[in-house]
Amino acid sequence: MRGGPGYIAFRDGTRIKYDQPLNTLDPRYPACTEHHTACICREAEWSEEANEWRVEWQNARKAIAEVIAGHSADVCKCGGCEIARRTYLTHLAGEKK
Repeated sequence: MRGGPGYIAFRDGTRIKYDQPLNTLDPRYPACTEHHTACICREAEWSEEANEWRVEWQNARKAIAEVIAGHSADVCKCGGCEIARRTYLTHLAGEKK
């Protein structure tokens, strides 16, 4: 964001304090009536989606690690190890549950 963390800088040098919304529960989200390039509600949606993707990725990694625990994922022919190979996660075979 232009202006550094917590601030927006304008061309005339003006800086205003700004806190990015964490999700669509931010009160600014339902109040938005016009969408601009860096709209508050778009940032809220993006932040919420990024958090959801992060949780999904963590859940997928955990599931793969549990399925392939103790396997030689580089040579094993089971479906879990095949998924681990295709997603470059064979190193999870050695992780503890």
